[in-house]
Amino acid sequence: MIWNIVNILRSGYKAHEYEKVILSMTIIKRFHDVLRSTCDVVIETSRKTEKFANEMCQKMLNKAFGYDFNNISSFTFETLLSNPTYIEENFRSYLNKFSDNVQDVLSNFEFDKEISKLVSENMLFYMIKGFNKSSSYFGSKAVISTDMGYIFEELIRKFFESYEADGGEYFTSRDIIYSMTNLLLVDKKEVLQDDSITTTIYDQTMGTGQMLGAMTERIHHLNYHL
Repeated sequence: MIWNIVNILRSGYKAHEYEKVILSMTIIKRFHDVLRSTCDVVIETSRKTEKFANEMCQKMLNKAFGYDFNNISSFTFETLLSNPTYIEENFRSYLNKFSDNVQDVLSNFEFDKEISKLVSENMLFYMIKGFNKSSSYFGSKAVISTDMGYIFEELIRKFFESYEADGGEYFTSRDIIYSMTNLLLVDKKEVLQDDSITTTIYDQTMGTGQMLGAMTERIHHLNYHL
């Protein structure tokens, strides 16, 4: 589905440039769909927390969402599409209402530049429309975090292949991660038997976070079958 949306970019982007848009839009849509069900609650909470310092406000908003990030915009992908004339202005407003940690991610992708280019190429509306299809739903009930990580890594693989790089160099397969987890816990069954005991996993070359997600998944599996 995501790869079909790439077709929108063909007239304005070269193949090795697709990732500049698609990776950012995939992240944005994931956040959008995960937060969508609590949108009204958070907007109401944001009104009540305006008088508080930003740090305290963010903690209260995150508690309302149930995640470590938030968005207090009243816009959704649906309402953005309902007003094509102001879609750039409204889309930028929507992005600016994300919490600082999400804006930091988008800043590192330099996505602001791509929005301007999408507008100049008359592609922004169609890009948002493509990601708003029913088949483009990325809510946590439809796509778990581990699978979202694999989707993201598959996109990275495709983009690297587009300029003759080996996409496999940038992620580790799930089977290898499961084996690593087994080795990590081979003499630590108490971690799985006692909920009060925790173990820490550190990935010093973390990219998408997929390794940490898959290791957590494996630990839960081992605990269940113990």
